[in-house]
Amino acid sequence: MNHRCIEEDQCLRLEKPREAVNGKNYSYKPFNGSCVLECPPGYTDEESSDKASCKKCEGPCQKECTGMNVDSIATAQKLRGCTHIVGSLEIQIRGGKNIVKELEESLSMIQVIDGYLKIVRSFPLISLSFLKNLRAIRGNDIDNSKYSLLVMDNQNLQELWDWDTHDGIKILSKDGPGRIFFHLNPKLCLYKIETLRKKAGLGPFTEYDVAPNSNGDKVACNVTELMTMVGKKSPWGAVIEWEPFVHHDARSLLGYVVYYIEAPHRNMTPYDARDACGGDGWKVDDVSATSNTTETNKFGKKLHTHYLSQLKPYTQYAYYVRTYTIATERAGAQSKVMYFRTMPEAPSQPRSLIIWSNSSSELILSWLPPLHKNGNLTHYRIFGRWEPDDPNFIDQRNYCEEREYRYRLFPSFLDVD
Repeated sequence: MNHRCIEEDQCLRLEKPREAVNGKNYSYKPFNGSCVLECPPGYTDEESSDKASCKKCEGPCQKECTGMNVDSIATAQKLRGCTHIVGSLEIQIRGGKNIVKELEESLSMIQVIDGYLKIVRSFPLISLSFLKNLRAIRGNDIDNSKYSLLVMDNQNLQELWDWDTHDGIKILSKDGPGRIFFHLNPKLCLYKIETLRKKAGLGPFTEYDVAPNSNGDKVACNVTELMTMVGKKSPWGAVIEWEPFVHHDARSLLGYVVYYIEAPHRNMTPYDARDACGGDGWKVDDVSATSNTTETNKFGKKLHTHYLSQLKPYTQYAYYVRTYTIATERAGAQSKVMYFRTMPEAPSQPRSLIIWSNSSSELILSWLPPLHKNGNLTHYRIFGRWEPDDPNFIDQRNYCEEREYRYRLFPSFLDVD
């Protein structure tokens, strides 16, 4: 939508495209020799004497956008960089590739919604963490239902926000205290909705507001903590150990699921990098509840063990373990997200080794670092040996035709620690 090689006055007179979200008829503005519809990151719109321009933000940029119905990745991208939604935001997204990643890139900057927030029939969503900066739903423009937050018929929604990293949210209404509406979310446990109510400072809800029999009715919501630890490690794998889950009916426990993922930073949650359409960064291993891979610790307790293979050397991983039970079982267990680093290994070979000489007594070497360091690379060791000239090779020279002497360089060898 941007233009180049255009006069400033002509840029200001350009009419907006039909698909543009901006409500102004003339929304183009000159910026750094181009004619842009949206100011780049770090800049905000500024108008003076009917002349639009882009002004550099002092601190975080504030960007107002009109409300809309997000039903695809394309519509979500129209809200990229928006911090304030003037109106209401509805999310009804059925599918697509990398849904959660795209939603986080497009909607993560939203802080305030003037109207209501409605999330309905969005099959890919597992959590609402993509709205990680949302701080207030004002409810100034609520629909006939009188609710400021509506979450309905989301078959895979399991979590709202991670309250360890989210500061909290205010849910308000122009007619008084804000109200929330949660129905037909079979994997969203009731206690998580109750946590939201407390964080938002709302009063008790009724069964018409939040249905106790259609939220969390297909998962185990009575979850206890599963204690795990990391056993032996190698550059290519690690052993995960945990105590067996004790239940009054052993038949309801089908097994355990071990999730693991590369984690450069220790800030992972079970819902990061995940959606219900296959965009799952977590790798999954299933472990039978009756598996023979058990050990006994120093206190005489039996431990389940599972070996994670095909890992990368000297790489930090996050992992957690949860139980896998029958659909009607209301009790289960899950561990916290834990971290470990695999052992180092010898690095791969240095790349692009080049040797040349600029004098009769020196050789100069250059190279690129190894593609896989596999550890903390601190220094290089260079090995070489002197080889005398071969007389047969020297005798081949024709001194009448080859007046310049050609140096014969023998390859040196590099090693890295």
